[in-house]
Amino acid sequence: MNNVEFIAKQSFSHLIKNNPQLKVSDLEAEVINLISYLSLRQTKDISWRLSFLDESNIQEIINNDEDAMKGVTDTAMKMFPDSYNEGNAFVAMQGVIMNLKMMSASDYSKFLKEYFSSKHRIEIL
Repeated sequence: MNNVEFIAKQSFSHLIKNNPQLKVSDLEAEVINLISYLSLRQTKDISWRLSFLDESNIQEIINNDEDAMKGVTDTAMKMFPDSYNEGNAFVAMQGVIMNLKMMSASDYSKFLKEYFSSKHRIEIL
């Protein structure tokens, strides 16, 4: 299992634990926001951490410039084969690209903090 797959599994498992009535739209949002979080960590546009994710794996993703987009979408398709497919993955990729182009890193960081705080029920400092 590579680092991105490990992180994606951690994130999806934590999301389900905190949202047992998970809908496909929740999974789609998680994929987009996790890819965005990892991408912004890779570019050093954000430095805050998510307590439910293993930081050593995130550092490996950053240091090795691992493909967060492919890793997260592939993991979603493996873990949720009846709910998440290549069509969902394509839409997620477009969503990430659009969001990264339309929002400043500061605004996107604020949005992601709010999203993860709300959906994962954690405090982000």
